[in-house]
Amino acid sequence: MRTRVFAHRGSSFDFAEQSRESFEGAIRAGVDGIECDVRLTADRVPVCWHDRDLKRLTDRSELVSQIDSADFASLRIIDDGLESGRNKVLEGSPIFFEQLVQLAKESGLPLLVETKHPVRTGAAIEESIAQIVKRYQVEVHLLSFSFTAVRRAERLMPEFEHVQLLQHSQLIPVATTPIVGLDLELIQRDHTIVESLQLKKKKVFIWTVNSDEGIRWISELGADGIITDKPAHAKKVLGYP
Repeated sequence: MRTRVFAHRGSSFDFAEQSRESFEGAIRAGVDGIECDVRLTADRVPVCWHDRDLKRLTDRSELVSQIDSADFASLRIIDDGLESGRNKVLEGSPIFFEQLVQLAKESGLPLLVETKHPVRTGAAIEESIAQIVKRYQVEVHLLSFSFTAVRRAERLMPEFEHVQLLQHSQLIPVATTPIVGLDLELIQRDHTIVESLQLKKKKVFIWTVNSDEGIRWISELGADGIITDKPAHAKKVLGYP
């Protein structure tokens, strides 16, 4: 079985994370899919952004939920690379979720879309995502640590397999989704988890896998997908064209 390579926040080692440039770079790299995080602006427009605020990636400090979509579009992403281990500052342009969906539609790639909870807007984030996905007819797998959010995605987008994210092995028995997303550190503590889940006919995605050794090891374990900041490099390590 071939382990699929998913671009974590785009090609976020080579470009500013979750910028248009990062997602376009992932597409050029020929990835198997793109992972992104989505939040809502004050006027409830879904945008690709990981943190609840702007502090880490801009020179501003507001919450994403406090700015409107026009203000979001005017931002400049300044990524110091510390989170991905890159010793270089990169800049990029922010992107709305609908714009990323358009890119996915054009390239024929699936999206792994993570939503954050709890948030004051509750179910609105999954509802907004579902509306856009149905409009463009793209393949989307929603990811969340929230069991409620994943069940909501299953109701709103039943045609797709969704992903329950887990950081603790104690929660594995109650994950009912066909795909389970696991932290690399959890697998490093107990690598038998991958096989045990697959024996239950579940697919396993592992995040965030960046080292050559980790990429090879996770593939050898038979994981269905790795989520990496370095998708082009991961393909090279695995010998993919």
